[in-house]
Amino acid sequence: MNDGNRLLGTTYVAALAIDTLGAVAPWQPGGASMPKPARLAGTWTLWFLLGLIASAGEGAARLAGRFSVLVLASMVVIGPYGGSVVAAMTKLARLFTPATAPTPAPAGG
Repeated sequence: MNDGNRLLGTTYVAALAIDTLGAVAPWQPGGASMPKPARLAGTWTLWFLLGLIASAGEGAARLAGRFSVLVLASMVVIGPYGGSVVAAMTKLARLFTPATAPTPAPAGG
């Protein structure tokens, strides 16, 4: 098994974990629940297609693995944790932003 296939398998397990934890999260308005079968089927279908691409060769497997990382990252940002991730990044950015930023000098003279 090459690195692309390993990465593809790892991101698939992580995607299933994100789907499951996003549905089970008790802090959501609807409370804890199981993930919808359609969501899990969608995740399976996407990674199945990526697996078909990866079967074309080592270069295709690396490409499919990298694309799966991109899909996984978008699942985190857009998916069940999207608001939390954006809020955490905003809070982190405020921690490292100076309280009073210097005003830039006017251009020209």
